[in-house]
Amino acid sequence: MKTYYSIEYAARKWGEYGLDEEEINRLVEEGIVEAVRVETEDRDIVVVSGDDIRSVAADRVDRAKFAHLTGVEISAGRASRKYNFALSSLLKWAAQGHIKVLRREGQMVYLDEGDVAYARERANVKNLRQGQRLF
Repeated sequence: MKTYYSIEYAARKWGEYGLDEEEINRLVEEGIVEAVRVETEDRDIVVVSGDDIRSVAADRVDRAKFAHLTGVEISAGRASRKYNFALSSLLKWAAQGHIKVLRREGQMVYLDEGDVAYARERANVKNLRQGQRLF
């Protein structure tokens, strides 16, 4: 079942990603975010798709937030445990270029921790569940 939020709630929850009420209304008008009108006894309320608004917010996560971790090596196994990602996902994202590989040593792969932290933030904002696409 889909989740919907009032525009006011969505603006409070994802405002740090530039999603104030005016911006959300613009995204609705442009067809980027689905919205539906819900009739109540008192008034009609416009609600927006949780999946759509989370996806837009995730696309606005700023890599600069993790600049202090950029260039810091972390083994893929440690990153998997620390950031709660499947090892296979991290390696796939590295192969696709979403996460930088800083060094390979035998079978060990060392990733850029800034990229992994960025991926975790995106996953949290999207409320990602196992099997869903992050990138």
